Amino acid sequence: MNTWTYASINGMRIPHGIGSVWAQAAWEVYWELVNRWRFDPNLYNALGSAGNQRMMLYVNEGLKNTACNPTFTQVRDGIIQAATDNHGGEDVCRIWQAFAAFGLGTDAVSGGPDSTSPSNGFAVPASCRAGAKAVVFSDDFETDKGWTVNPGGTDTATTGRWERGDPQSTNSGGPKQLGATVSGVNDLVTGAQAGTSAGVDDVDAGVTSIRSPAITLPTSGSLELSFSYYLAHGSNASSADFLRIKVLGTTTITVFEDLGAADNDDGAWSTATVSVSAFAGQTVRIQVEAADAGTASLVEAAIDDLKVTRQ
Repeated sequence: MNTWTYASINGMRIPHGIGSVWAQAAWEVYWELVNRWRFDPNLYNALGSAGNQRMMLYVNEGLKNTACNPTFTQVRDGIIQAATDNHGGEDVCRIWQAFAAFGLGTDAVSGGPDSTSPSNGFAVPASCRAGAKAVVFSDDFETDKGWTVNPGGTDTATTGRWERGDPQSTNSGGPKQLGATVSGVNDLVTGAQAGTSAGVDDVDAGVTSIRSPAITLPTSGSLELSFSYYLAHGSNASSADFLRIKVLGTTTITVFEDLGAADNDDGAWSTATVSVSAFAGQTVRIQVEAADAGTASLVEAAIDDLKVTRQ
């Protein structure tokens, strides 16, 4: 049994002795990926080569993330980044755990590219500890991640269309469009401008929609979609008005819906968490819809801090 750790390069000859220690570190990661399936014969028969294929992908892509003449920790970080960027990030914690068991955890200390006196570290990131949730996708809307307005070309709303922006506050019997976001300065909002009155740039005459970029979900684990939201409306609203969130994969499922009513409902941020485990292993898009779909009414909606996590 090989008992080498990262610190085993102490006293090793350059380059071959040190290279053999790195080969052992890489083997530990590879074996962790293979072990993912080997305890289930059906999965192993179908996917037994996937550990090898993924390791090749992560190492090759990891090299593109790594500077020349790197330390062990820099090569580790390049591989971790490659795993984050591929397969929905579902292998990231497995790789961290394999590296950490070898002494290449988050607290490992390298003396530099030519050093043969590093210090082992056996810690994993907080996001990979028991009970932690790994982030698959997140958007606080401070930068443009590629959401598409009216993706199906079927929207009917004449004003108050979804956009990413810095919202201006409006008031009609109380706050309707909130000028304060949950974080940062931007959110997804139905017409960011206030206009000359509360009813000028709200949702009017139908449905407005906006769709996320493609999100590749892990094949296993408990997957959740969480977000902050509000749906505000005047007393002239009805249940035909709504804020709705759909997940589009091999099927389309409405995972959240908030309906209007004939009462005055002021804007106030709330949070929601819904399961999206039914889409495990799929590449999906999230679609957000809002509507003033009955008689003309004052309707405003917003979304912020949207996140997909895996536990």
